[in-house]
Amino acid sequence: MAPAVGVLGVLALTLADGRASAQETNSPTALREAEQRFDEGRALFTQRRFSEAHLKFEQACAVHRTVNCPKNLGLTELEMGKYVEATTHLREFLHSVQVSGQQVGMDAEQLAALQKRYNEAFLKCGHVEIAAPAGARIVVNGLVAGTAPLADNTIDVLPGDATVEARTDRGVQKQVVRVSAGEVQPVKFAEPESLPDTAAPVPVHYTPHLVTSATAGPRGTTVTVNGDSFAPGEVVTLRLGSASVQVRADGHGILTNATLTVPSSAKVGAIGLTATGAKSATPASAPFDVTARPVSVTVYRPQLRLAQSGSGVTLRGHGFAPNERVTVSVDGHRTSTATADASGAISAVELPAAVDGGHSVQAAGVRSLDPATASYLVAGGHARTARTGAVHGGPPAHGTPGAPSSGPASPSPAAHAVGRSGGDGVVLWWLIAPAIALLVAAVWWRRRRTI
Repeated sequence: MAPAVGVLGVLALTLADGRASAQETNSPTALREAEQRFDEGRALFTQRRFSEAHLKFEQACAVHRTVNCPKNLGLTELEMGKYVEATTHLREFLHSVQVSGQQVGMDAEQLAALQKRYNEAFLKCGHVEIAAPAGARIVVNGLVAGTAPLADNTIDVLPGDATVEARTDRGVQKQVVRVSAGEVQPVKFAEPESLPDTAAPVPVHYTPHLVTSATAGPRGTTVTVNGDSFAPGEVVTLRLGSASVQVRADGHGILTNATLTVPSSAKVGAIGLTATGAKSATPASAPFDVTARPVSVTVYRPQLRLAQSGSGVTLRGHGFAPNERVTVSVDGHRTSTATADASGAISAVELPAAVDGGHSVQAAGVRSLDPATASYLVAGGHARTARTGAVHGGPPAHGTPGAPSSGPASPSPAAHAVGRSGGDGVVLWWLIAPAIALLVAAVWWRRRRTI
């Protein structure tokens, strides 16, 4: 698929349009920070560094959520091959425009082009259309989708088997359906009164996740926090050192634009940020370092390498922060964690078995932040090929906190030669052959003159 860096990409990736539709008015400082993160993301997008651009757009949305946030994320996810996430985000944006009629800085032709991109992504995913009793907790492939009735009852999934559950205080109903690409599979659950009285309650486990606008800064720094997968409507306590604030998650368990300020009494060093829900009870955390003044920080650009291991795939990587914990996800689902060694390398992580087709792998460290990605192909139940994705790599760079990292280390001349000619041997032959021909001609000419 051609990258959206032409008219659609440049005009659609917009932060400023739609600010008036934001639910909250942020401070001028927050708006400037959001603009900076967005501009960095747009520059990375045009350089086809889509994983890095996606992280910047997430950070911009964490500081200041606008109607255009799902559009920016969706367009970037299209280029990353994350069609499930892209479909969900683009549908959210198009629905908000159609229902509310908000001004988003796009004319009818551009909206039609965006609708076409959405349709293309839709056909690459499977979809389950869920009808469940009001109040039932809907869980799809182990992830909480929300409480019935869902605002959008169509949930996008990877083609293959999808496990859908409806959980109530009377028990749990579960269905496993096979969904093909582009197919919408209806899933209907019975009303609670039709369930057996002996159904035992099934506990709901929440796994909240945080995205912060900054990971380091001096005393007085304001940090914006977004989160998801909390219990619907629960009170969440945020703590940053001695500072704390209580906020409430929305009906879908989402936390939006909560803010904390680094206290003046905070000591320089790592203090971390935590969020604990009154019902979910599982703390979510994000790193934060208090600095004496704005300082340069190390920016890590990890790389991944995949290799066949029998019928499966083994992951290795380097360029992470030393001794940090790295979370490995396949097709957007967290599968395992690993710990980098003192040199920032991880090794021998076995990826779970996957269905036939292409699969994306992401490894994200708690300190290096920028995730590394790769992809592989499964055919006939076996990993036929394993290839590294368009990852950013090279030695750590240095810059100010929050600034974009520099580009990946330039490949060696040999790497360029292989890319152009298909192998080092071919390149060397075309370099040496002319020299040999000239040498033979010179010898022949000298012998002829001597005769």
